[in-house]
Amino acid sequence: SHLLMGGALIGVGMVLAGSCPGTIFVQMGSGLQNSFLTCLGAICGVLFYYGFLFARLTKDEVPKSSIVLQQLPELMGVKRIYLNLMFGSIFIGTAFALEHFIPYKNDLITPKGLHSLVGWSPALCGIGIGSLQLFFMMLFKKSLGISTGFTVLVAQLCRVKSFKKLIPSLEPFTYGVQ
Repeated sequence: SHLLMGGALIGVGMVLAGSCPGTIFVQMGSGLQNSFLTCLGAICGVLFYYGFLFARLTKDEVPKSSIVLQQLPELMGVKRIYLNLMFGSIFIGTAFALEHFIPYKNDLITPKGLHSLVGWSPALCGIGIGSLQLFFMMLFKKSLGISTGFTVLVAQLCRVKSFKKLIPSLEPFTYGVQ
């Protein structure tokens, strides 16, 4: 239940902040007014989690047979590649359909060519990010993500001995991801 609660909390946080961990730095770079507060909120969230909750809510406490630790392919008895292709096709189709019915070019300022566009096709950008994700999964067996980046950022405080004693669970992230 605490894993479901965590997922719900991050979802509510993204709705309230109008951002997700992966886009906050882009928003900060573009000067969005509330982006610095959103970033500060993410940093406070890391401090709160590792300071008060980490020891109580580790995966080790959840039985290995628990449904919350199983992934969709395991639950459905289907090979992962088939589910990936199915969901990928659905999302790509949805992105192109939305782009067709809600053209992004209407919001651009005088587009005159590919290199002068203020924005690119959201569907094609999504395909590019998905391709990067596929590359990382195949080559490194890890997915791209920024959420742990906040943990690594805050863990730099562990280089200060007094902070390291205060929140020791952050120390393993000091030199990057575990």
